[in-house]
Amino acid sequence: MALTRLGPNQLINLATNTTGSLNLTSQVTGTLPASNGGTGTTSYSPGITEYDEWRLTTAFQGAANPISSNLERNDQSFEKIGTGMTESSGVFTFPSTGKWLIQVKAWRWINNAAERAAGFNTEYSSDSGSTWTSFISMSDSLYNSGDNTNSGTYGMGTLDVTNASTWRIRMTASSVNASTYTGANTARNLTSISFLKLGDT
Repeated sequence: MALTRLGPNQLINLATNTTGSLNLTSQVTGTLPASNGGTGTTSYSPGITEYDEWRLTTAFQGAANPISSNLERNDQSFEKIGTGMTESSGVFTFPSTGKWLIQVKAWRWINNAAERAAGFNTEYSSDSGSTWTSFISMSDSLYNSGDNTNSGTYGMGTLDVTNASTWRIRMTASSVNASTYTGANTARNLTSISFLKLGDT
């Protein structure tokens, strides 16, 4: 088949191999058939493919390893992008492989007490939960003011999830004093975790 040289005001239709007039909204038109190396799609939107947010809904005292209950997907003017994470007893499973940005926020407070140290960790597992590795570590030293003390901490990190069926992530809370609270709310993110897929692995 002879090649056709396109002029400056022409474009090629990949579906029919014919030339047409100038299209001001697209430089290429048509669908490239799968048999010719295409996918049969007519458009491509690179954008964000996965984003999800979860939060703790009920405050608790003391340690939790992991935080295994009272977790919900953000339901205040929010809608996940893509498939979203799956959660079971505090353990999150990824919907697909890729490089994921994890952001964690923790709200801690304590009543009047002598010891006020509090820790909050995010851990990952690449073997379906058989072993866990500390990934994002945050700690507070809540000032002994003789009254209730509040503190908010934030952490972030990136995971290269190479196998969606075996990688997991979870949050844990530790406390020197059993009266330390981890804050929660059903209408806003006090203690929360978000998942953003940055790209392919």
